[in-house]
Amino acid sequence: MRRQECGSNAMVTVQMTVEEYLEMKSRQEAKEVPVKQKNLVYGLEGIKTLFDCSTTTAWRIKNSEWINNLELMKK
Repeated sequence: MRRQECGSNAMVTVQMTVEEYLEMKSRQEAKEVPVKQKNLVYGLEGIKTLFDCSTTTAWRIKNSEWINNLELMKK
């Protein structure tokens, strides 16, 4: 990579071979983080699994204002 100074502006000229470009591209692809899939849960069994709690506690969570507020935030 060459850098040329032109007054107060700096110009960067990039010259690389195909091999260098492919190597750079493969390094960038290796750095990319895969997108995490959403794990959706449904019903009391889903709440029990998600929060690792009993059926009674899952029922309380389901009927709480907290869950209702989360549903409103989605819209």
